[in-house]
Amino acid sequence: MNKTFAAVLCGTILGLGLIQASAAASFADSTPQLRLRLKNDFRRASKPSAGANENIYAWVQGAMLEFDTGWYNDLIAVEGGGFWVQKLDSHDGKHTRWYLNSDDESFGYVNAALKVRLGDYGIIKAGRFVTDTGYGALPYWVPLITSNSNRTLPTSSQGVLAYLTPTDWLDVWGLWRNEVFTSTSALLDGYRYEGIYDPATGDYEGTKRPYSALALSFHDQDKWRLSLGAALQNSSFTQYEANFDGSLDLGGHQLKNTLRYFYADVNDDTWELWQHNGIYSDDTYLISGMHNLALSFGSVFFAWEYIEHATVGPMIDSDIGFPYAWSLDRNLEDMWSFELGLNYQVGDFTFSLAPLYTKGYENYSKQVSVEGYDLNLGVFYRPSAGPLKGLTVLLAGDRGFEDRPGSRYGDRLHYWDIKFTAQYDLNFLQ
Repeated sequence: MNKTFAAVLCGTILGLGLIQASAAASFADSTPQLRLRLKNDFRRASKPSAGANENIYAWVQGAMLEFDTGWYNDLIAVEGGGFWVQKLDSHDGKHTRWYLNSDDESFGYVNAALKVRLGDYGIIKAGRFVTDTGYGALPYWVPLITSNSNRTLPTSSQGVLAYLTPTDWLDVWGLWRNEVFTSTSALLDGYRYEGIYDPATGDYEGTKRPYSALALSFHDQDKWRLSLGAALQNSSFTQYEANFDGSLDLGGHQLKNTLRYFYADVNDDTWELWQHNGIYSDDTYLISGMHNLALSFGSVFFAWEYIEHATVGPMIDSDIGFPYAWSLDRNLEDMWSFELGLNYQVGDFTFSLAPLYTKGYENYSKQVSVEGYDLNLGVFYRPSAGPLKGLTVLLAGDRGFEDRPGSRYGDRLHYWDIKFTAQYDLNFLQ
């Protein structure tokens, strides 16, 4: 499957105007808020393909206190907050998987940003601000601007974010940043420079090389949304992403669809580092989809993904597709992933079952094939009313294995993973 075919396929899929999508809330709204989020995370896993970091164990308590002043004279507002992870437990010889810092200890960071409202045409934000989709900081997934840390603390950026609404069917997003916090930034106790990452040392060079992104989001109220984005970092890479969200009405049942295409090309200094570390392709792409059918008892879904080349995660984040397992590898060379899922709702509880299948190669040489099977199970609890409203609890686990004949990790790898999260949100001004 070559890049041309993938681009044509993606363009064809994205052109289907029959699909509908939900409209996002207005990002420009700002009311006085003082919010507290408490989040307890526990992780215990075995990931044999991680080599020396195969055994994973971390137990942490997060505390995030944020404020928003609301608009002053309908023009200016200030937002900010403090974000902290407190170690509850870890174990010598077990990797904490970026829940804690490089010394397996507690850490945190502080945000503060000034917002300027441009009438009914958007806002500009400057300073440090959250850009994490799981945290609800942005109204929808904005290509190459939104990200997800998948850890206790949210992804944040230092720079300037612009959100413009020139028409009622187009949103324009722009981001310039010179520092960022992602999950791997935990190793540096917080924000790190946007620069060139060296896979051999795990460090970033001292010179800041700002990251710039531009995204256009076309939408038709509650019917559909098509978002296109491009990003650039000097002497490092260019990236492109296209997302389509929508739904079909099938006899009273809603089929929600999300489709994604991503392409990245590394260059100059980054390409030299890739070659020195045995990475011999300077580009990659992925295409993925999630199709979720809402039913009276819950939902069923089908997810799929194809990725051309394995990447260096801290430089090119290809972990944005939809098939997933807590531990099983799915972003390797020339790899397909397929997942079926069932969500069954009983009151405020949702029970999930999702088997996953992967097929590809371990690395660029394609000398070691990989075929994986995984079963994900989960229980999700969110009270809709009462004194526990604001609480979210997730208990999930998976068990999987891979056939890797001739791999340095072994011919047959066994995976397992357990994750528990208890989160409580409180807004003191509501």
